[in-house]
Amino acid sequence: MVHALVDCLGEFVRRTLAAWLRRHGGWTDILRCVVSTDPGLRAHWLVATLCNFGCFLKAVFFMLLPER
Repeated sequence: MVHALVDCLGEFVRRTLAAWLRRHGGWTDILRCVVSTDPGLRAHWLVATLCNFGCFLKAVFFMLLPER
């Protein structure tokens, strides 16, 4: 199953992502396409990251909790 996922991801990168990167100037210009400098958006991403980290810690806690 893992090999199939790796093959599919490789095909996606080769067919779609590589062409998109070439059209948008390569890896050096990608920051202009995907990164916003709006401070309100940064705060939103920080809150989302902290919430996701909290969910991760809760999942780890419950996985390590011994069953009774």
